[in-house]
Amino acid sequence: LLLPEIPRRFGPTVLHIRRDPRAVWASLKRTGWEWPREFSLVSHLLELDDGRRALFDDQSELIREIDRMGPAARIGGYWACLEQEVQRYKDSGGNFSIVTYRQLCLEGTDHLAEVLSQSHTDTSTSFELNRNSYSTQRSRENASLQQRVYGWKNELPGAEVRDIEQALK
Repeated sequence: LLLPEIPRRFGPTVLHIRRDPRAVWASLKRTGWEWPREFSLVSHLLELDDGRRALFDDQSELIREIDRMGPAARIGGYWACLEQEVQRYKDSGGNFSIVTYRQLCLEGTDHLAEVLSQSHTDTSTSFELNRNSYSTQRSRENASLQQRVYGWKNELPGAEVRDIEQALK
């Protein structure tokens, strides 16, 4: 939600990485954190008086409906709301690039260099997409590219996948 302000205030090259919301939920579940299970869309999108309410008030009934569903649906709904705003900003002329996590993993640095060159960014920097990140969970260290992209399919129960997909609709 800060995306419109970041380029205006700081002027960096912004690359938005869009990850499958089912993979996001699987990753959050692996952390063992409690907050994702207690997360409330209504609290985060409609009850804070910091500008979010104005962005999402027209969708308040849908947000409330998803908020009554399980935690997977709530995280999926949050993902959908935020990605909708990212896309809206991009469509209105926002100067940044969007790439999917899947593309980054499967197509690698060539794809990233292509995206960055389209935004007239110097692509001479060395990229290390195939290494573990600082947030990689120990159980996922050195996971294959296929596992990193599609591992959620083996981790999530069908009911959670359906909840997320329902929230996205």
